[in-house]
Amino acid sequence: MNLSTVLEVTIGMIVVYYVLSLIVAAINSQILLYTEQRAKDLKAGLKELLTDDKKRKEFWDSALIKNLAEKRVSFFKGAEFLPTLGVSSIPPATFAKAVIGMMPQDATGEVSLAEMKKTLQSYGIPTSGIDQAEQASKALESWFDDKMMSISSLFRQHAKRIAIFVALVVTLVVGADSIEIFNTLSDMPAARAALALKTNQMLAEEPEADVESLVAGLEMAAVPLLWQGGLPNTAEAWALKTLGLLITWAAIAQGSAFWYQILGKVRSVATSASSSSSGTN
Repeated sequence: MNLSTVLEVTIGMIVVYYVLSLIVAAINSQILLYTEQRAKDLKAGLKELLTDDKKRKEFWDSALIKNLAEKRVSFFKGAEFLPTLGVSSIPPATFAKAVIGMMPQDATGEVSLAEMKKTLQSYGIPTSGIDQAEQASKALESWFDDKMMSISSLFRQHAKRIAIFVALVVTLVVGADSIEIFNTLSDMPAARAALALKTNQMLAEEPEADVESLVAGLEMAAVPLLWQGGLPNTAEAWALKTLGLLITWAAIAQGSAFWYQILGKVRSVATSASSSSSGTN
């Protein structure tokens, strides 16, 4: 197998992993939406930030926060709204306004700077140099923004765990055996050419542009999917099939963004190699 063929097979494998990763991402996003995982993680994170139960309930009940809840439309009853989703994201400025709105007010209905600084200190926020209400609000926003990084990290961990499980299901349902796909691409120049054409289209467009078109591209390239070769009939064949499925599972669990970046880099190497070969000839 010469260098050109190796690069073509590699690109073909990456395209397959990329397309399957897109399917995983689409399913994963719907699961996260249905389970309201982001909203749950945000609520858990704020429980650590707002430790006072009464204050925390007041925070969630405030109109500023309630208005952030997303609407869900029923697919069966036209424009009728289903119960709203939980709040999945809070802008730092909105958080600061909601917290300041819970602070005791003076006779004029305003929150004093002293009261703001007292609240900031209770959160462990330095108040030295703060001599205006606007500065106190900005300090609260910055503090919340920093804390949101850890909350977002928690959500990404949960999303990754679900994605790994979804990747396993997709691998088994599609029957994507990396070893069988590799052998097919190695033996079929037409399949490699079809995937190369699809690669050029993908890199010329936005990532994740058209999943259906990409899947159709795999079918046109005769990539062995959906258990086309049937089930193995020997222990050795089962062992090889299992290994191929495990490789695919591990690969597509990396995510579509990962494979899109790899695809661009390998494509550049292939283009350079092709140019060098043409120049030599």
